[in-house]
Amino acid sequence: MRRTGFVDTVHGLGGHDHVCWVFDAPGDYLPVVARFLADGLAGGQRVVFVADGAHPDDLDGVDGFAAARAAGAAQVWDLAAYGGAGPVDPDAQVRAYAAMTEQAIADGFAGLRVAANATPLVRTAEARAAFARYEFLIDGYMARRPMSAMCGYHRGELGGAAAAELAGMHPLARPASTALRLFAADPRTTTAAAALAGRSTWRGTSSCGPPWPAPTSPPSAAPSPSTRASWPSSTIGA
Repeated sequence: MRRTGFVDTVHGLGGHDHVCWVFDAPGDYLPVVARFLADGLAGGQRVVFVADGAHPDDLDGVDGFAAARAAGAAQVWDLAAYGGAGPVDPDAQVRAYAAMTEQAIADGFAGLRVAANATPLVRTAEARAAFARYEFLIDGYMARRPMSAMCGYHRGELGGAAAAELAGMHPLARPASTALRLFAADPRTTTAAAALAGRSTWRGTSSCGPPWPAPTSPPSAAPSPSTRASWPSSTIGA
């Protein structure tokens, strides 16, 4: 079963967990990455660290990481892995991580664990809208397959409102980072397609917008049950 709610540590998270780690200074993030990936190695997962300008030896100070990297159990990627400049292509990125997860399993690992500082990918409203859709889609994949991830966002660079919008697309987040969370439901515990948790005092327009196409019915009309079910299931895929 996946965990949902608020956490102040990444220690002990499972093979399907998806956490947002909003941080206020870059130096606060790397130690959390080290803990998250070390737990993944201990659990038999292949682990990947993704960051802008990342170097292969960035985490070699973490106990066992250098040896794991030499053996192919740990990898360090530059953020260009998300497709370079411009908004991310949500569906293409989900397919890429799905392929990596299946390859990790084929190579004998328990699954895939990724820690990514995605801050440079969400600096504009357009980029955040695309990335919010990606977050929802990849969360649906993680709910079904053995992939776990920690998405890092620098609040000092993005601002509190933008960071909260992105944190709200995760089943797990740091306390006070967001009030409302929308994420994929766990198919092992419910037939629902998505879950909404928290409370909202929201007024106005979010720059992210919903992660699915807008319904075609008038605003006063509630979506039909079939429409509700089709929002994520029609888009989530490997």
